Amino acid sequence: MMKNAIAKRKKVSQHLLHFAENDNFRPVLHLLLSESPASSSSSSINLNSRTSSGDYLVTLLAYFICEIGGGDGGSKYKYERVLALKCLKLVLERDFSAVNKVGGDGSSALHCALAAASCEDEGEATIEIDNEEDSDDDDPDDDSIYSDGDEEDSNIDQSFLADIERMASMDSQMDSYCAEFDSLTIEEISFAAIHLLLHHGADPNVPLANVNGIQMSSDGYQGEDEDEVELTFSRESVVQQWTPLLFAMQWIIIACIKILRRKAEDGNDGNPEQVLSLPYAVLRLLLDFDADRTYMMAGDDACSDWNLAQVVTSASHLLSKILVEQSHLSNLADKIKLNSSSILAIAEKVEASEIQPLKISVYYIMLNIATAGDIVPCDIQAFAAALLMNDSLGCSEIIQRNSKVDLQQWSHTLFEGVVPTLQAVWGNSALSEKSLFDVACSCFSIECLSAIMAKGVILTEKQIRSAIVSIFEDLAGRALSESASADAELVKSQSAMVMFLLENGVEGKEGSRQRILDRLLIESCSGKLWTICSPHATQVLLLGGADPNVNSISNEIQGALKPLHLVAGNCRGYVGVEKMQCLLFDDRISTSRRANLYAMTLSREIPINIALQKKNFLVAERLLEEMGCNWKELKWSTEDVILIGEVSIYCANVGLFKQAVNLLVSIFLNDDGADQSVLEQALGGFLVSVCDERSGFGKVRPTHALMENIKSVVCFLDEKQGELGLVHMASWARDAISGYNIIHLILRGDRGKEFREEILPCVCKLITGPSTHGTSIISQQCAAKFGGYTPLHLAASLGCEESIKTLLEYNANARALDEQQKTPADLIPESRECLKIVLKLID
Repeated sequence: MMKNAIAKRKKVSQHLLHFAENDNFRPVLHLLLSESPASSSSSSINLNSRTSSGDYLVTLLAYFICEIGGGDGGSKYKYERVLALKCLKLVLERDFSAVNKVGGDGSSALHCALAAASCEDEGEATIEIDNEEDSDDDDPDDDSIYSDGDEEDSNIDQSFLADIERMASMDSQMDSYCAEFDSLTIEEISFAAIHLLLHHGADPNVPLANVNGIQMSSDGYQGEDEDEVELTFSRESVVQQWTPLLFAMQWIIIACIKILRRKAEDGNDGNPEQVLSLPYAVLRLLLDFDADRTYMMAGDDACSDWNLAQVVTSASHLLSKILVEQSHLSNLADKIKLNSSSILAIAEKVEASEIQPLKISVYYIMLNIATAGDIVPCDIQAFAAALLMNDSLGCSEIIQRNSKVDLQQWSHTLFEGVVPTLQAVWGNSALSEKSLFDVACSCFSIECLSAIMAKGVILTEKQIRSAIVSIFEDLAGRALSESASADAELVKSQSAMVMFLLENGVEGKEGSRQRILDRLLIESCSGKLWTICSPHATQVLLLGGADPNVNSISNEIQGALKPLHLVAGNCRGYVGVEKMQCLLFDDRISTSRRANLYAMTLSREIPINIALQKKNFLVAERLLEEMGCNWKELKWSTEDVILIGEVSIYCANVGLFKQAVNLLVSIFLNDDGADQSVLEQALGGFLVSVCDERSGFGKVRPTHALMENIKSVVCFLDEKQGELGLVHMASWARDAISGYNIIHLILRGDRGKEFREEILPCVCKLITGPSTHGTSIISQQCAAKFGGYTPLHLAASLGCEESIKTLLEYNANARALDEQQKTPADLIPESRECLKIVLKLID
């Protein structure tokens, strides 16, 4: 009997966790309500059970209730959160120890709630676990089901799940039981969950357990160990020993970033008080429960432990940009607290706000909260905050107060050694070698920089280059909008900063300014990582006076490669085109200082040669356009001309295509020993690419332009094969992998009846022109692993009468069998039964 009871208890607990992991809380609430709370020993639910990743029911509930972006915010999602909140209330009432249980990722329910709320909407973090010390290992009531996912799923009884869901759906008292929470908003539900946890004894000063080692990957964070759990801690690189108060402050920071992003996108910051009201209410709630402002969170090493005030300082450049009416913000936060407290029957006193209705930056509100304890930012940290905010008055006061400090040393102190570099604030910025001066440049803090340079701060050429690169790297996250007006303003601001540094920072050797600009121009055209963050860097440097035909630096370190050579070889796509346009076409750059299209490297290559070798097709097309008719007069190899043909196809440029073909034919005719098969193979390859829906020609829209382009090219090549007697060109027009010939490609993908009617006759005419194998090509099968279809099979499967008639006119084989031994007639849709009769009569 005892074994049966234990087995049943484990089964119920396991399935309850399964429901919770899948955000299905009606069955969870049903199971909890069906329990008698009087005696935990007779309970059929073990609240100490954990999932395979170490999560307790209480942590799953807290995370779901407070998760940002977890649903669409509609009534169904709110209802699930109400159910989860009711479940959380029951669990906390029945298990006094639940509130401080630590899961496998080192987090309590309060950590989970705040981490979920403070996370940005995109992405999650994977946290590496250090399980050397697990206080729950010796718990006799711990029914953890640590196993791999497949084993855990195999333990789930689907019929048992269905029974529980059915009974939960029939529980008529469920909705009335949750009715008391119906009046709460989504924000108030999240606040209520955090309030419940604190009210039942959650410690606001317990740090997150020993969690380390979040690693960045292309699609998120990945820990180093396979034994990991997913929990969103705002994608931080270090969250070791974070307290709930630090999570709440990060929540404030992320809310401010969202406000700034919205303002950058549509010019409207909305209602910042409303956006900030919930995290601000939670921050004050934690302080009401005696959260410690002075707690030092662990940094990357023993010398970089940070407190709340220093976290605020790190985000000063963001927080200072948002002005709020503090009395309005406080009233909104009080309303959330009052409504939640009254529903939960928690006695809370809310005092009337006596704050004057004045606009004040969020930075000063948060700094006042953070510095109410015994620890305040030191002078160099206050200096860093002034630089970030471009607060020249504050900067001057700090300098005056520290008259004996070496300002030169302060300015070039590494930023990471002064304030914490939170991932939420600084993103993936390369800050490891950045000084306070560099970061100030990235924040466009001209007034502050003027103040410190007036005090005698001197920069070397290397430091000036680093500062200018920092301007372009966008360390401070300014580039929140992609609008043209925002781009124009950014270029203007970057240009002003570059000119300021060159005019005020360059001293010493003659020509330093030009050397700095030229070297950075070379780097901006070389595909350096920092140029990715600022596609306008090349334009700004040229406007500053960089030489687009610079020789000195390129001769020394790049083998005589000039900026245009580097763009052709390293900067692909539209970024490369933009840089090339700056070097060649910018009206603000005098004609004498424009890049030379025909400049040669030591290996006698001009930019177009390099662009073709690297298959940088967009840049190559624009170079050829700029060269006009002159490019055809140059000496070209057959391989280069074929690449020009590929450029024309990639860019869907019919004119360039015809020029490339004519040049290829000219090379062939002028070479007595030329092999005709090389020409036929090249032109056949062009045909395949032109007809493929995935090529540049195939992506042209609208459809009438697509048809006009392809028809023009097919007819042009048909004329060429007739003029030159290219009897095997059509035989080469076949994809080497799929075995599709150009008729397959025309019919494949169903590009519309009008397209087939317009293009198919032209293609069939080309195939059966001078070729003696035209009929066999018309009925050619594709590769066996692709189905072995003939073009007639494809036309039949489309039910396209006109295509079928056209192919039959060109003697397509109606008896051909595909790999499944089916004829074309077998593939005609039932709705087109009449066509099946026609094909069978022909057969």
